Amino acid sequence: MKLIADSGSTKTDWVLIGEQQVLFTSSGLNPNILKDEEIVFALNNIKELTDNKSTISELFFYGAGCGSSENCSRLETIFKQLFPSALIQIKTDIEGAAFAADNGKPGIVAILGTGSNSCYFDGDNVFGSDFSLGYILGDEGSGSYFGKRLLRDFCYQLLPDDLHIDFEKKYVITRASIIEKVYRQPAPNEFIASFLPFYKDHIQHPYCSYFINFGLEEFIKIYIWRFSNYKSVDVHFVGSVAFHFEEQLRKVCANHGVHVGKIIAAPIWGLIQYHNK
Repeated sequence: MKLIADSGSTKTDWVLIGEQQVLFTSSGLNPNILKDEEIVFALNNIKELTDNKSTISELFFYGAGCGSSENCSRLETIFKQLFPSALIQIKTDIEGAAFAADNGKPGIVAILGTGSNSCYFDGDNVFGSDFSLGYILGDEGSGSYFGKRLLRDFCYQLLPDDLHIDFEKKYVITRASIIEKVYRQPAPNEFIASFLPFYKDHIQHPYCSYFINFGLEEFIKIYIWRFSNYKSVDVHFVGSVAFHFEEQLRKVCANHGVHVGKIIAAPIWGLIQYHNK
């Protein structure tokens, strides 16, 4: 049985491929954020994995935080304990995005989800993928980026009055509880990015529309302009921000001469096709 996983910082999409395909989700398994014991605990609480661990012969894991050999070794050790008979292959989430978006031609692949990144994909290999600075220093245009702006302005009471009231009502949240979640609880990036739907619900509001466009502009300038041929190849976008704000993204791209290829909410379907070639 074959197991494929696309793991971001917020969630992991899994598919078991045997006589039938079984899709399921779990929490994100980013080794930059989680300790080994937290990853082991999470895996051992996924029934679909524990019920099938002896029959899984191949694992293809594409994950955020898998850009270093140290993190890949950590995950491989953990996976070997759970799936002792499996051939294990661990690659980065940006490689998974590239394989999922592959249309047979070289191009640029961008992640716009909880985090953000980009790479050049020649059809076989990715280049320039070790670029993102993560949610503290970077991740421009991502869910974390937009969530951080929203939380900051809420805490500083800089939100327009109507948005401040709506935000308080929707999330029943306080400045103190935000500080607790961000600085004292695990997975702060996941918490910060969870406020992205507020922008979608209020996209007609000048505040939300302005910052969505501003963040996407920043993303294009930082993550796409760095490739000298960005105007002559397709640029594919993968992730929740790209998917939910497609209209705004296409406008920003048009303003910068970026030719939009595929826009994919989640790579898992493309990865299924890729591994069934």
